[in-house]
Amino acid sequence: MVTSQLAMRSEDFVDDPLHVSGWGENVRWSRVNLGEFIVGVPTPLTWDLWDTGTRNSGHEIYYRMGLAKRSELAPRGKLEATTSILNGWPVCNVAAMRKFIDRAGKDAGDSFERNMLGDLTIEGPSIASENRRFVSTIKTAYMLWVYQKELDAMVADIEVWWRTSTRRVESASFEEAISIVDDAFSKYPSICVTAGSGGTIGGQIVFSALEKAIPKSCHHLMTRLVSAGEGLVESKMIEALWRVSRNQLSTITFLETYGFYGNNVGECANHSWREDQTVLKRTIESYQSDPGLFDPAERQTHRQNQTSAALSELREQVSASRMRWINLLLKNTEKITRWREDGKTCTLMVHDAVRAGARAAGKALAQAGHIEDPDDTFYLTREELLGAPFPNLKETVLFRRARRTFYEKLEIPEAFVGSPPLKTQNAYENVACIDNTERDQPVQGVGVSPGSASGVARIVSDPNQCDQFERGDILVCRNTDPSWAPIFTLAGGIVTDMGGMLSHGAIIARELSVPCVVNTKVGTKTIQDGAWVHIDGTTGQINVDVNA
Repeated sequence: MVTSQLAMRSEDFVDDPLHVSGWGENVRWSRVNLGEFIVGVPTPLTWDLWDTGTRNSGHEIYYRMGLAKRSELAPRGKLEATTSILNGWPVCNVAAMRKFIDRAGKDAGDSFERNMLGDLTIEGPSIASENRRFVSTIKTAYMLWVYQKELDAMVADIEVWWRTSTRRVESASFEEAISIVDDAFSKYPSICVTAGSGGTIGGQIVFSALEKAIPKSCHHLMTRLVSAGEGLVESKMIEALWRVSRNQLSTITFLETYGFYGNNVGECANHSWREDQTVLKRTIESYQSDPGLFDPAERQTHRQNQTSAALSELREQVSASRMRWINLLLKNTEKITRWREDGKTCTLMVHDAVRAGARAAGKALAQAGHIEDPDDTFYLTREELLGAPFPNLKETVLFRRARRTFYEKLEIPEAFVGSPPLKTQNAYENVACIDNTERDQPVQGVGVSPGSASGVARIVSDPNQCDQFERGDILVCRNTDPSWAPIFTLAGGIVTDMGGMLSHGAIIARELSVPCVVNTKVGTKTIQDGAWVHIDGTTGQINVDVNA
């Protein structure tokens, strides 16, 4: 109640960057895809960075893939914006995105919802879309030919810039610190375009063609067929971490390459491994205490064997000519999966540079008495940070902290039409868990990484707080981001509330050969911590035994 009253008293002179109003009742929203990158309610600076990237890049991603015309590069009004934020929660405008993706064929739009947004079941108005399949096919083919060079150049440039920026900030003045933030914001739109066009939208087009090419009777093989192959950035990071645990690589060298990772580091206010190595050291100790823990090369060999066996099975079901087409699509799906994660890596580096610059600027402002805490800077927008200090600075931070706390107490559905039905998390949990007899019933999700596993369920909301997690336990969580990858190596299996075949958790689980079920929607609420569970990473079924 105090938070709500403060918000109402402050609205007349402090704006709220975490809520866009006036959308009406006919827009269909999803939290799933954005929720993998920005987990929970972002700080205003984090959302401003994301919004700057998507707003300033417009629809260029779709234009590059032949899905948008030149006249459609700039969104005309809010209804054409593909992302927004409602009551503190980042959301995708499903119809606005499908307007373009459907132009590659309606099967591409359906595949997009199923594999990127978690097979949404909520129906809502759509936006009429024309067929641009021929143009899209030509541009996608061209992208597959030239994109690797463009992506490699971007990754190399951003890696050098990230290292230089985060080193500079250690002795930077206030002006130098905010210049790093400003530079990061300026780079972000072009990074979003490059990362999004090849790995995300291009990947979806290729993957939908693969789904269509493989007979439905063989779709159960998809979890074994779809792979990122060698070179996936998270796989390389895990291998490097394993080498640190075996004294084959120094922690300092590891951090020079992977220091931008950390817990939910899509949120700039969170600490990266570069700043806080507590969880990193704990993970290394876990690896060291188990000499029988996986060898990354063995995992890769196991994954390759799975794929080879699935290919052999598929060859018995399709003609030779169709198999050649499928092989081409599989090769390009493998390539694009790596592209997507490489692009995401660049965005995380930008977020880490913003983190470094804003935190350094915050220390200077706090020392001068303009703010109470150095992290108060994350409650400002880019424009406000560049203009700090300014009148009502402390009041602005106070209001926005209170408003964000209020939003964090709300439970927003992962998919909805119009304005989301709002309830507090406690109320939601009470409703969801009121009938405890349902806890020992099977839970159904989508199998995305093959194999079965049994073990103790561990409900984890924060990878920083999993001290009781032991090797072989079944990780149960809402969703994951790259920071969860080291925990995946300890898990016997993985269960998430959100996700699809192309979600981050699914990709990493497949490469690590860990059985995984996503899109359970209620897994974290219906599976008790400590219960004995059995999961099937192909069928998506989870059996829970609370009495074991």
